[in-house]
Amino acid sequence: MTKPPPGGISAELTAAVSDRFTELFDGCGAYLGASGERRVTSVLKSVSLRGSRKIEDLAALPVLADLAGRTDVFLGCVEALRPVPWTGDYSIYEPIRQLFCGAMRRAELSGMDPAPYRSMITLPETGSPGDPSSTSELKSRATGDVWKRLLAGTEPGDRTGAYGLAVTCMEVLELYVAWALGGSFRFSRKKIDGEIDIAAGWLREMRAIR
Repeated sequence: MTKPPPGGISAELTAAVSDRFTELFDGCGAYLGASGERRVTSVLKSVSLRGSRKIEDLAALPVLADLAGRTDVFLGCVEALRPVPWTGDYSIYEPIRQLFCGAMRRAELSGMDPAPYRSMITLPETGSPGDPSSTSELKSRATGDVWKRLLAGTEPGDRTGAYGLAVTCMEVLELYVAWALGGSFRFSRKKIDGEIDIAAGWLREMRAIR
């Protein structure tokens, strides 16, 4: 993708994503805890692909499925988001790209072909400060520096309620990126896997996943 495609995000696409997520999370009480189920219900009441906050809320749901061991639901959600176009707004598309990084990881760990997901994680560089696709920014993300900044801003007492669930899922999304980029000498993929396992433990304590 080298430039935003025409047309943007249609109401039909939003409805299709909403319908598919609703289908995938039907019966999610089998693998999500009470707070996870509430989150799913709340987010799917009003799905939008046009605002960063709404996208972040939606992206948290596949994370819950992944960490609950439901690879089918996780990859199904990622595929549902594949048609969402790159419109030039990183704040909106970044959570989707992070999910593709997670799908690449899950595919490799499951012995599947990661190529269909790897092809979706590269976006055009704009050269603007903080551009998440810039060479320097990607390097810092592979070493876990961005994830560490997120972690540093979270107190132990924050791991509760809707806020704790959202923050933990955001951290996992960034860990997906570091893993997809290969990690680094001090932040290996094995270390990243361990941090994702820790996040899963927090989500279990919050009764977000079983």
